[in-house]
Amino acid sequence: MSQKFINKTAIIISWPREIDMYSNFFNLDDDLSFDFIVNDVKSLEKGRNQSNKLIEEILKDRKIKYKLFTKIYLKTMYKKVISTGEICAMHINLYSIIKHIYAVTIGFALELTKISIIIKKITGRPFTANGIKSKIGIDWFPEKKIGYISIKFPDGADFQLQNYPFPFYENIFDVFLSYTDLEISLIKKKFKKKICQKIEYFRYSEPKKKSKEKIDLIKEFNLDPKKQTIVWIPSHLNHKLDEDKNILDWYKEINFLSQSYNFIIRPHPKTLLRNDSILKKLKKYELNIDTDHNRSLKEMIEFADLIFADYGGIIFDSIYLNKKVVLLDMQDSSEFVKILKQNNSLDIRIRENLLCMKIGETKKKILSNIKEALTDKYQEAINKNKLIYFGEDKGLNFHQLINFLKHL
Repeated sequence: MSQKFINKTAIIISWPREIDMYSNFFNLDDDLSFDFIVNDVKSLEKGRNQSNKLIEEILKDRKIKYKLFTKIYLKTMYKKVISTGEICAMHINLYSIIKHIYAVTIGFALELTKISIIIKKITGRPFTANGIKSKIGIDWFPEKKIGYISIKFPDGADFQLQNYPFPFYENIFDVFLSYTDLEISLIKKKFKKKICQKIEYFRYSEPKKKSKEKIDLIKEFNLDPKKQTIVWIPSHLNHKLDEDKNILDWYKEINFLSQSYNFIIRPHPKTLLRNDSILKKLKKYELNIDTDHNRSLKEMIEFADLIFADYGGIIFDSIYLNKKVVLLDMQDSSEFVKILKQNNSLDIRIRENLLCMKIGETKKKILSNIKEALTDKYQEAINKNKLIYFGEDKGLNFHQLINFLKHL
């Protein structure tokens, strides 16, 4: 059956947080150029199916028109498709099953006997297929099946220098959009013929709104307007052995801060969808918890006097907004941190220039770190990091990007 051609651009929304990322597109007066495609692919990935439903709920609440992915897949072909490349991480087919069986048998044996280390030295790859950590499903990239021109939309400024961009991206995306010069240079180095374009972080570039938002948040969380506000925004750890440890290792250590500061934690949407026990544990300590998936992340960052982060894009989001940020380290022995270090991840590298706190620090030391972080001198360090990672050239603004897309 032939696919119906539509001379428009499809924007795939794979996770609830992407609604915030694509917010500028929703505000266009002319909705004839774009179709919003909601991920409704059934998956064994933990929390994914609830996430898909949440996307629909938020869009319905905002009265935004959309189409379901399963209704257009292999039926409709768009001229262009925009995607973060995260539509499905547990797609199961014959290849994924065979690969999984290989990984947990031969691959695991190679790991156990350390032969994989020798193989990696010779070939550059361990040939373990992730060994015992293998998942039965594989990442799936259907972008080329629904759009002639596939455009990679950036989902943050955190990436791993050792393996970025992933080799398989070459056959999936024709155009790469990015917030940073570094990312573009890495892509051009590996994919010589791809189109790369730096864009403004327009999700965060709109002028600040009036103080009404601040007043509303103070009322919602029953905060003291005379106190400074710390917002803790932990990332989601997509690692089976260390999932949620960035919260579990820290929430008892820092809950005392609510005595001296307005203290709010905003767990990652994936964390809330995958593990509701986290909420129960946080509530026992009477912490202010932001669970509003419909709330702009920018609103929370700008509201804060100080951000607590750990790993991932929130570090760079905060810096982009010139917001002071302190990093809560995990144990060096954690598998998650080991992998980040092995792959030369930016969220490890940036720790050289920012204030970090270690698990087990005294209350006095924690308070001292916060006091230092709230100084003008530390603000200068934040501003310097913004220049290092985002550069002086902001890239195309949103309206320039729309014009760029029209001419592809």
